[in-house]
Parts: sequence; structure tokens; C-alpha cells
Amino acid sequence: MKKLLATLLASAMALTTVAGLTACGEDKPTLTVWAPAAAKKAYEARVADWKKDNEQYKDWTVKFENKAEGEAETDLGIDPTKGADIFFMEAGQIATMESKAYLQKLTTEYSDLIKARDSEATYKPVERDGRMLAFPCTSDNGYFLYYDKEFFDADDVKTLDGMLAKMEGKTVTVDGAETPVKIMFEYDNGYYEVSWFFGTGCMADWQDEDQTIYKTDVSTSEAGRAAARASIKYLGGYKDNFQNGGTGAMLTGFANKSVVAAFSGTWGAQGDDTGSLTDALKKANRIGKDENGEDEKYTKVIGATKLPTFKTTLDNGEEKEYQMGSFVGGKYCGINRYKNNVETITAAMSLANYFCDQAGQEARFDATEAGPSNLNVAAMQKVKDNVLVSALNQQNAAGGYAQLSQNGLWDAMKAFGEGCWKGEITASNMQSKLNDLAKAMAKGASKLLGDNNVEISLS
Repeated sequence: MKKLLATLLASAMALTTVAGLTACGEDKPTLTVWAPAAAKKAYEARVADWKKDNEQYKDWTVKFENKAEGEAETDLGIDPTKGADIFFMEAGQIATMESKAYLQKLTTEYSDLIKARDSEATYKPVERDGRMLAFPCTSDNGYFLYYDKEFFDADDVKTLDGMLAKMEGKTVTVDGAETPVKIMFEYDNGYYEVSWFFGTGCMADWQDEDQTIYKTDVSTSEAGRAAARASIKYLGGYKDNFQNGGTGAMLTGFANKSVVAAFSGTWGAQGDDTGSLTDALKKANRIGKDENGEDEKYTKVIGATKLPTFKTTLDNGEEKEYQMGSFVGGKYCGINRYKNNVETITAAMSLANYFCDQAGQEARFDATEAGPSNLNVAAMQKVKDNVLVSALNQQNAAGGYAQLSQNGLWDAMKAFGEGCWKGEITASNMQSKLNDLAKAMAKGASKLLGDNNVEISLS
């Protein structure tokens, strides 16, 4: 794999200016950037700083296109030659991006800067032989619990069973109809379904930096069986109290009070194209002006904390309580190898560094509350006092799972969560379904390099 990537990257550096430059004729040279909408203004300000500090780039044009980090891998896959020069992505996309040679490896200079300024937990997953595949730009690629402070207090949300007990029999009127209050849990998304498995202590990951050995114990361990029983118990047994849905559904639910808690990350408060969580609550008149005439934020009525604990049954029939798990990881800024040449690669790396350095990460935090990977920004008092960063740090300490990449996980866990919800996975067929889960995870992992290049250890 390394030889293949080296060949591809060498080819990229040898491309002619005509083949790689966005500009032609008398047009100004141009860089295109795929970035999340909420961070656009912060990054536009960094472009101005970049041009001011670098005379050679003062006449370059930088064009932004709104694109969530989760969409980068899919959209590059359509035609990487037409993708952005610079793009932001999630940690879980690194393996596929690397295997398809989408990522231009960073120079030693930038790699050394990253190792000096960013947390090891965020740069290690993208380090290859001392050089980085991408710039870390956040350390918030994990989820925690949002909850309605007018419904729950801080003690209520410590346990999932306690939350469900308080929700029992409670309804709200939505569009003229009574509906039970719900917890937003995206059960058809493997990213969240895996919370039960990481909570009980299962492991599922590449065992080496070169990603040739994938190992999981979801089907062979008591931890895997305990996690499966929990998913069946809660998703299959409390259907009226769980709601599937992403950020948009969360905003709507908190606004009309039909959702009283939600599993999400910092992106939940940032919102979507319709606005932020604060915007949604304002429109619903749940928040307004404080006593000083200042605009209130979502934090007046919505709290954030680590995920709750849950109870499940062991093989011997005993009940045991576990902390729900999440991920520890970051988001990244990559350089598109397929359409760049030496001149644009150099410019793109230079600009991406401005997006992801201390000033860039502070600007993104100020704009979106994104947790920083930069050590200096993370140490700032305003960051340590932030509700979302605090909740994420609590979750990371209590039940965070650091991973290299999880390409085999998403679709397999999605199918398992859906099966529990629909009642298709039960105690009687659980072991068979766990075997299928492990095989699907291994199959997904092997797609990266081919079945003959990946040793699967199901233990």
C-alpha cells in the first residue's frame, strides 16, 4: 500500500501547471474550499490573514462551498478531479480517503508544526512515517447528551433507566395530537448504535498503522452479548420513548418540546441550513431576551453532559451497569491530491495551515463552539468553560473510544440497530445476528485493501 501511495503521490507532484491549475489564461489562480457553513465566516477571515502575510498569494481567489465534513468522502468519490482543493472531513473517512489516494501527504515542515501544537489523540490517527495525511482542525468528533433542563435535572440524566422512568406517561401536543416525549437516538446510524458495544468494553479496530489486521470481539465475547441485550432491551422495548433522526429533527423536537434529550455532538448546537439550536428555540419562543436585554442562548433551557449509564444482563443472568460509549477523535482538513500540482499543492497547504493553526481553531471555536485540537486554544478559559466542550470532555473521560478508522463499522452497526428497533433481533437469534455483525464489519474493512490484503481476526 505504501509503495502504491508513494507512486501516486509522486505522479501528482509531477503534473504540469496546465493540468492542475484552476486558473487559465489571464484568470487569477483559484483555490476551492469545501467547508461547513457554520465555520465559513471564520475561515474567510483567515483567508484575509493568509493573503496579508503571504505576498505571493495576494492575488489568488479563494472560493468556498458549504459542505458538511460528513459529505466529503462521498462527494470526492463522484469525481475527485472535480472536488475542492481543500476539504474538511471526519476521522472515520480517513481510511477510505487514504486507500483511494485522495489525500496529499503534508510536508515534514507542516507535520512537525502539527506535532508541536495539536493533541496527540488527534494527530496520531493521520500520522504515517512521521508525516501527516491531513491537518487536525478540531478534537470534537464524539457525541454526548443534550437534555431539556425544564424536563430533566442534572441527576435525572445520569442513568438511562432514570430518564425513561421520568418520561413514562408524559406527552406533549404537536400539531394538535398528543405524542409521548422522546429521546433522540439515531438508531439507523452505526456511529450511535456502537455506543452499547463500546460501553460494555468491546473493541473493533485496525491493529496496525498500515491497516492490514482488523480485529473485533463483538460476536465472541460476553461484552458483545451484553451490548446486544442492551440494544434489544432499550431500542426494542422502549420504542415509544426513542425517536430516530439527525440534527434537523433534534432542533424541531427541542423547539416543540417533543424531544427531551438527544445524542449528538457539538454539531447539534451548530444546527443545519435552517439555523442553529438557538435559532430554533427563539422561533418557538422558548428563549428571548434576558434581564439586560441581551439575546438568550440555547443554554438557558438546554443542558449538555456525558452520556447516561445503562443496565444489561450478563451471561449468568446477573444485571450490570455500564457507561454508554462514544468516540474520541477529531475532524481534519485535507488537500486533494487528484487535481493539484506543485503550485496549487503549495498554496493549498499554506492556506489549510491558516485554517487549522491556533488562530484558525480559536476563530472556529468562537463561531461554532467546536472543540479544538490545538493545545493552546484548548487551554483557554473560554474553551474550558464552554458547556459543549465540557460535556465532550466528560464523555471522553468516562467512555471515549479512540480509533484509527472504522470503515467496516458503520453499515454493519446500522443494520444491527435497525434490527433491534424492528424487533427482528431477539434473545433467541441474538448470537446468530452477532456473528453476522462481526462478518459484516470484517467485510467492510476488507473492502479497503482487498480480501487478500487484510487479515481478519474475529476474537
